[in-house]
Amino acid sequence: ALLDEIATKKDIALRHAVAQILMRAGELDEAVRHYREMVRIAPSRTDIFTELGDLLLRRKVPGEAEQHYRAALKQDTNFPPALVGLGSIHLLHGELAPAAMRFERAISRDGEYAPAYMQLGIARMQQGQLDVAAEQFKRLVDLHPDSPVGHIRLATALVPLGKMKAAKTHFEHALSLQPDAIEAANGLAW
Repeated sequence: ALLDEIATKKDIALRHAVAQILMRAGELDEAVRHYREMVRIAPSRTDIFTELGDLLLRRKVPGEAEQHYRAALKQDTNFPPALVGLGSIHLLHGELAPAAMRFERAISRDGEYAPAYMQLGIARMQQGQLDVAAEQFKRLVDLHPDSPVGHIRLATALVPLGKMKAAKTHFEHALSLQPDAIEAANGLAW
């Protein structure tokens, strides 16, 4: 009841906090409702459009997510989170070249935006460009050395390149950061 009372206020910062709490609590439908209200109240906030797109993509509603990413990009054509979101939708549809283009644009706008490196690495792996994928995952690990997922992705790209010692090091590092990282444990099983 208290959250509903808070959420009725047209204060975007407060509504945003409520939406974040709802997301962490697993109340995704309610979080979507709050984001939609924020978009209505503050239609010039690219971050809100993008976060709603991310939430909808997580809820497996890519068509609507795409609309929100595009709305954000109408306001800022190079907003990295929206570019990565739209690129992720391209990846879902197997459209690897447009996906890679979006991720590269995001990186050119913000060279420290880690999700762009992650997604670009995934796109390059799907294109069979393992050496390029490994470079992207290496940049991700350089930006976030404490990211188990980054180390796992990098190691996974290094294995088919025959760089087993380096792959082992990254799988082990991922396990040291997250002992229950099954992908890293499986990677060491070879």
